[in-house]
Amino acid sequence: MDRLRVCRGSGSGSYFRRALPVCDGQWSLLAVVQPFIPYHLHVEDYWRGMILFGRNLASYKFGLGRAANSSDLHQARCSEFNLNFSVFVWFFAMAVLFQLARGDMGLFAKLRNTPNGFTFGDGLVPQVWFGCALVALAYPQRVWSLMLLGIAGAFDFWWRLPYATPSIYFHALISVQVLLTALHLLVSRRSFRILPEEFIDNFRPSVLGLLIVLFSFAAFHKLTWNAPASTAHFFHLLARYYLPFPLLDRIPDIGWWLLTVGGELVIAVTLLFQRTRWFALPLCVVFACFVGSIVYGFGAIVLASLTPLFAIHLIFEPFDGIGVKLLRRCATARIWRFGFALAVAAVFLWDHATGFTLADRDWLFRPGAKPGTADVLTPMQFVWFIFSTAVLVGVLAAAYRDRSAIAARIRPPRFWVAYVLPAFFLLSEVGLYTGSKG
Repeated sequence: MDRLRVCRGSGSGSYFRRALPVCDGQWSLLAVVQPFIPYHLHVEDYWRGMILFGRNLASYKFGLGRAANSSDLHQARCSEFNLNFSVFVWFFAMAVLFQLARGDMGLFAKLRNTPNGFTFGDGLVPQVWFGCALVALAYPQRVWSLMLLGIAGAFDFWWRLPYATPSIYFHALISVQVLLTALHLLVSRRSFRILPEEFIDNFRPSVLGLLIVLFSFAAFHKLTWNAPASTAHFFHLLARYYLPFPLLDRIPDIGWWLLTVGGELVIAVTLLFQRTRWFALPLCVVFACFVGSIVYGFGAIVLASLTPLFAIHLIFEPFDGIGVKLLRRCATARIWRFGFALAVAAVFLWDHATGFTLADRDWLFRPGAKPGTADVLTPMQFVWFIFSTAVLVGVLAAAYRDRSAIAARIRPPRFWVAYVLPAFFLLSEVGLYTGSKG
């Protein structure tokens, strides 16, 4: 007769192994069934179990519901929000560094040697923005560091006017949204203490609206006669410098245009709904990585804006073992944060001193020139490739493994401040066609 034996494995949960006795009386394991209890339970898992199983009149359901609202589960949910907040601050600070590392950002005019490159401004204001980004990298879990970075970003955009690139403009929108969310919490809570979990919960709906408007008009702006040629030029430039695949040249311009416009429209539509958002988020990351390969300032800020919409613990779960087993054994988390900030600053200054703009290397555009990746790759761009590739792999792995669980659940905002900046962004883009914006 078959027998069923329960064994405790190395991980949590029980493994059920079906075994049959053989002639010599020993056990022969025939099959191993996966554990039916997940390893990582969250608040949503407990509530889903209470809703789906048993009668709603059962007394144990009331007891489980009361336990689900206990302080332990509340602390677990708060820790998840705190992690999401810290990751957003860290990505936002890195986006600032990638933006300032562009060849047309002067920053330290005496250090950089780009005589033919156009600059959008040198001086104290971008230097303060750079310093605030380093502070945010050292203190990503503090709300005040994000406030400093938001103030510096908004003032930097105002200081550069009337000259601003689309990436600087979107940087300013995110910075202003950070300040508006903080101001709303200060007024509504009547306290100067803002909790990270409260901030990220109120910040999510607004940044989702900004991303929907961004991808909607990214597709709408390409509905022109010159758009297929310019879109194909971007992909050819990408293939020429980083992906030397000859098959890319055989795709017609209209093919690249249809692929780009269709992808951006799909992203904008699927971001609207919770059930389809898990499909849109990996596409957004792919978009940010590809655009960032040429304009990594814009790709980095889009990537930073996406982090509040993810269930971060699922995205970076494969890297937890590295962080716990290797890094934390050598030093504390604070030492690693300060060390990383100093290392990134050193790479940034090295890139700043040895960097260039494409205008300084006019031979790249001469007829018959065949530049390689090393001719156009800067140190910070190399960091971007490693950074974006790691994030892309984590997102795709989580999307394949967890499906819809990767998308954070966003509650509809109950305050009008959350709609102000997305509405302004929408009207500003519409103004390009109505004549109200020059």
